[in-house]
Amino acid sequence: MWQSILSLFRNKHKMQGEIPKYRRVLIDRTDFENNQDFLKAARKILNLDASTNIQIGEEEVLKFEKQHDVILPNGLRDYFKIINGVNDAEWITNLYCLDEITHISKHFWFEEDDLYKTEQYRNFYIIGDIMINSHQWAMILSKDGLNESIIEMDTESKITDDIFEFIEMFINESPYSLVK
Repeated sequence: MWQSILSLFRNKHKMQGEIPKYRRVLIDRTDFENNQDFLKAARKILNLDASTNIQIGEEEVLKFEKQHDVILPNGLRDYFKIINGVNDAEWITNLYCLDEITHISKHFWFEEDDLYKTEQYRNFYIIGDIMINSHQWAMILSKDGLNESIIEMDTESKITDDIFEFIEMFINESPYSLVK
């Protein structure tokens, strides 16, 4: 019986040209007045506390920028000041803290491959991993602070150009949905 009801439901949506999307929504950034409030709510949902997740200040951001000769976009600056990384309980999913972010050519997974030392990858920085480094996410950073594209490195496909959208997907759709 359930099979026929499900079949009718699917056929109804196909005829109307709709593809229903079912997902849990724990956080919706349009519910917040500003990005800082969104990040504070995300911090609570991700269950980050001061003992395991140290927030940083502008001084640490400036140090990173100087060290890597980049400028972080304002949204990314806010992200590091408020969230500054996520480690799940089993260490299976990680978004790195600012001091853990490395250029792709210096990340242990990519450092042996000369391809990642070429001009094409000049602005790629590894910002996290999933399944104990089986897959990595990179962010493209630049000297002008205008780019914050987030790339899934197995397929080198762009996930989003927005750290806030990435965090929203990370929470609502699970980190596994961010691996192609």
